Amino acid sequence: MGNSEEKYRLMVEKAREAVFVIQDGVFVYVNPKVSELSGYSEDQLISKPFVEFIHPEDRNAVLQRHLQRLSGQELPGHSSFRIRACFVMP
Repeated sequence: MGNSEEKYRLMVEKAREAVFVIQDGVFVYVNPKVSELSGYSEDQLISKPFVEFIHPEDRNAVLQRHLQRLSGQELPGHSSFRIRACFVMP
């Protein structure tokens, strides 16, 4: 791995924001912040359909936005939606 690739990887891994990659509707990458905010482990998220983790009332809007992005439409850089968190109470 090149020096710039290593710097980018470290930056994403240490980011204070959730960073994830979705391909074909499933998570293929999540940074540690995604797990911290959602309560799900990386193993619980990877290879799972991302819509499973979106609040049911927000799923249609998120899917619509996702499909618009895939079709090449320019949209604002961010949007808000609720997730289904998984936190185990002691």
